[in-house]
Amino acid sequence: MHRQTGVSLIELMIALVIAALLTLGMIQIFVGSKTAYQVQEGLSRIQENGRFSLQFVERNARLAGYMGCGSDIARVPPNNPTTANYPFDTRFINHLVRHGDTPPPKYRFQRPIEGFDGGAVPADAAPVIGGAGDWTPALPADLNGLVVKGSDVLILRIFGEESTPVMGGFSLAGSFQVADPNFVKPNGIYGIENCGATPTYGFSEIFQATGSAGGNITAPLGGGNVLVVPAATSYTWNHSIGFSRPVGSAINASVHEAHYLAIYVGLNGQGLPALFVQHFRQGSNELTTEEIADGVESMQLLFGRDTTVPRDDSLDDYKTANQVIVGAGTAEAQDAAWQQVINVRVGLLMRGQESNSGTSHDAAYQVAGTTVNPQNDHRIRQVYETAVSLRNRIFNS
Repeated sequence: MHRQTGVSLIELMIALVIAALLTLGMIQIFVGSKTAYQVQEGLSRIQENGRFSLQFVERNARLAGYMGCGSDIARVPPNNPTTANYPFDTRFINHLVRHGDTPPPKYRFQRPIEGFDGGAVPADAAPVIGGAGDWTPALPADLNGLVVKGSDVLILRIFGEESTPVMGGFSLAGSFQVADPNFVKPNGIYGIENCGATPTYGFSEIFQATGSAGGNITAPLGGGNVLVVPAATSYTWNHSIGFSRPVGSAINASVHEAHYLAIYVGLNGQGLPALFVQHFRQGSNELTTEEIADGVESMQLLFGRDTTVPRDDSLDDYKTANQVIVGAGTAEAQDAAWQQVINVRVGLLMRGQESNSGTSHDAAYQVAGTTVNPQNDHRIRQVYETAVSLRNRIFNS
């Protein structure tokens, strides 16, 4: 019989080695599981944000040029007050500026869609904000200092889907009434469509509602604007330019809120790239910005054109925003160039929110025909693309 004397040093070291090996194995399993979880979660987040972002762009781009009745392409964009039949031979009139003046970008509704080419994307560099001159053409002043360098910008100008019917007839006294007196707000930008107009394709106009209080009318813009008189729920037209519908025309009209949408990639409050939209505040002509989805690192655009004369509603080529307006020296010529666009191809480069250390993601991506080579920050990335037909630009739609 011998008393138990414990374990020897050799036995203790063997036990520690075995325990360490087991712990190391468990750590490896845990790390592998965590990495797999992060990858799967990152992919899910990328897919969710990528699909949502594409759906947002696609839905709004499809509505480009929606102005109530008829097709946008059937309208004659420029105002021409010198013709004998003016204003009855013009199917679209912009009352936000006087005739002959060039409206600022947010008011240029005769150009329902346009893009800005970001040019070459900086390689192996973190997203940074560019200056207005980094784009072709130069970005509008309202977007300067907001857009990630090398990423394209898409601007859309459309009527909102909600509307209120026009209840009273137009007259040279300059008044008409709407069914919902709360729909039109002072200083808001609105469009009116008259489906009973001649010619057949419909008639649309853009105006700003201006305030009326105690008989004091405010009209901040120089063009002919609609004045809000809440007590009578009537909207009196300012005849500094002249109302554009014939007296006694059939009433088949409604008023819509007009939307300006500038869609771009910027940096959010955490300094991370995200998709943003700049738009009118509801019932206002002031612009505000909203973040649509994070993780959008770059947006690239190609515009499909129908250059056949006469038009045949088929795609002839895809061009960048810069190429669309090559040779168009005036704003009116650029309006005509953008009228040829019937399709837009949108590409988004999405990136994960977290870096996966130990894994290299150093690769170049083709995004809507543009090579994007982001920095190797160990983030997973995917490309999402779609092509959108502009339904209001196609006759047979």
